[in-house]
Amino acid sequence: MRSNYELAKERAREFFLKYDQNEILSKLPIRADGNYLRFSFFESDCRVERSSGRVECFNPLSGTFQDAEFNEALTVYDLLCNSQKGAVPFGEYISISGLSRLQSATWNGTLNTEAFQSDANRFDHSREKLCAALIKMGASFVSGGDLGAEIPFFGPWSVLFRFWASDDEFEAKIQCMWDRSILSMIQYETVWYATGVFMNRLRRYSGS
Repeated sequence: MRSNYELAKERAREFFLKYDQNEILSKLPIRADGNYLRFSFFESDCRVERSSGRVECFNPLSGTFQDAEFNEALTVYDLLCNSQKGAVPFGEYISISGLSRLQSATWNGTLNTEAFQSDANRFDHSREKLCAALIKMGASFVSGGDLGAEIPFFGPWSVLFRFWASDDEFEAKIQCMWDRSILSMIQYETVWYATGVFMNRLRRYSGS
């Protein structure tokens, strides 16, 4: 029996196949390469087979393209099909909870503060590994927190990552923020999926 995740991924694939791919090419910084649509996704190559809708992401650790995981696939399909033509970054980062107040968002993501906390604890005494993982993702280091970085997401959009190490009073902390115009590119629910992709790759590249 197929899981709800598999069914949702299949529905998104079918929706993509009905979409005008020429419109996708006209509105987004992607290119057609034979039977594939290709683009950079979190500073890694991603391709979508035009005939089947299959999404594959390049894994630099294995040097191969691999089937997209649920969060990857749903984020890609939303970007390609639901983004607004001509959308540009606003230039101001806002928390995910702040994004929910920009619209009538009622969906509660499963990627909650507890998930961030486990990662914060993991990186608390592995700052060198964290920095190395961010560099692999094309990070530009910025001020904010004990470690701050902007990581390319798609086209001109980035995610802002901040990390605070623990001290005598507070636990380690992670914060992910998005440009306030990101909802012109992906839906609010998909912001959680995209954040999940980012955190999963951060774990993978750090060896966690």
